[in-house]
Amino acid sequence: MTPGDLLQPPAPSDLTQRPARMDDGLEASSAAKIEQLIHLLELTPSTEKSLVFSQFTSFLDKISEKLEENQ
Repeated sequence: MTPGDLLQPPAPSDLTQRPARMDDGLEASSAAKIEQLIHLLELTPSTEKSLVFSQFTSFLDKISEKLEENQ
């Protein structure tokens, strides 16, 4: 094999292309993002404010629900 050789990735399969779903309807990656966001917000001093942006208002609704659960 030489440095210029290209490797072909395996063909997509149903297991690699289908997003995982959680019981609450969130995709696994979305749930992980929300968990990480909440973790980061908990590390923020209470004297500081945070502003969260998203182009998806439904994602902001999910974040709001999880934050209310954690109060």
